Amino acid sequence: MKNNSLFFCLLAFLMPFGELTYAGTVSIQDQATEFLKTYSLELAAKGFRSEYIIGNIDPRLTLDKCETDYNFSFIREPLEQPQSTLLVTCPDLSAWKMYLSTTYKIFGKVVSSNQFVPRGAIIQASALELIEFQINKINYGSFSDTKYVAGMTAKRAIKANKIITPNLLTPPRLVKRGDLVTIVASNQAISIRMKGTALSHGKMGEQISIRNNQSKRIIKGTVVEAGRVLVAL
Repeated sequence: MKNNSLFFCLLAFLMPFGELTYAGTVSIQDQATEFLKTYSLELAAKGFRSEYIIGNIDPRLTLDKCETDYNFSFIREPLEQPQSTLLVTCPDLSAWKMYLSTTYKIFGKVVSSNQFVPRGAIIQASALELIEFQINKINYGSFSDTKYVAGMTAKRAIKANKIITPNLLTPPRLVKRGDLVTIVASNQAISIRMKGTALSHGKMGEQISIRNNQSKRIIKGTVVEAGRVLVAL
């Protein structure tokens, strides 16, 4: 490799224009396009649609000739952000490498609100819809099915036509302080049911204090559904 290869590799990344080809070989950009097509097919099998643009290569770039097909890999997965970089290497030359800038947009079905939802309200399925959206520009995650959102509580007011992200939701309160609940005490061998009174509010998976209405003992249990608390024996 020539001594100025690293300098021109940087130029290829910072000043994308032109295209590098070798006589009797397919251009790097053509091979990169095939690599991204294959990646797009993998995403399509998962229900995603892709759009991508490959940055051009500085025509001043000079690299040793690679006699075999190039290897391509992402510096960072496009699912994480639309601006990505392809690392191009030559299997025959261990020191041979260059970088190609890419813009890779990935679209998929995400849950969105179709009406205003007040803070603290239980989100109804009728307030939700699936729309196509560029998922790799959503900073806080998203949901692919309304079943993951319906029944949750709005942590803050949600405007209409708003992509639903996890930070907008909190699990619903399934048990309120003073509620009569069913205590299920179980292990692998037996299961016992008894009545109790919740001494604190509880959401799904939260541990709360309950008073056994028969023995008057106060015990800890995990909320597993509305009005039901699980205690391990």
